[in-house]
Amino acid sequence: MENKYKVFTVRNETEIRMIRFDSLLAVTVDNYLCTFYMEKEENFTCTKKLNDVENILPEYFIKIRRDTIINSHKIKSLCIKDKKILLYSGYSFKYSAKNAKKIKKFVQFST
Repeated sequence: MENKYKVFTVRNETEIRMIRFDSLLAVTVDNYLCTFYMEKEENFTCTKKLNDVENILPEYFIKIRRDTIINSHKIKSLCIKDKKILLYSGYSFKYSAKNAKKIKKFVQFST
């Protein structure tokens, strides 16, 4: 679902954070904690479900594992041998073999 706004809000016990799509690098979930990796801000952690976040994000965010969504505009390189995606920020995330074909196709079309 395409969001017509350029920001969305998330909250935890102590803070409500406005997150801009263009500064969001990736979203991961570990157990019940969802972490938002930001470009020039500190990361933000809350208890939001990854599926709920996925429904808010624009179409250029892609799910690379069951627990990770990345901003495809921030991809620097794709290491096929190690199944890793390196972002311009220096973060790297492993992708699943199940999603490899979809990721390669998406990266080729976005260049």
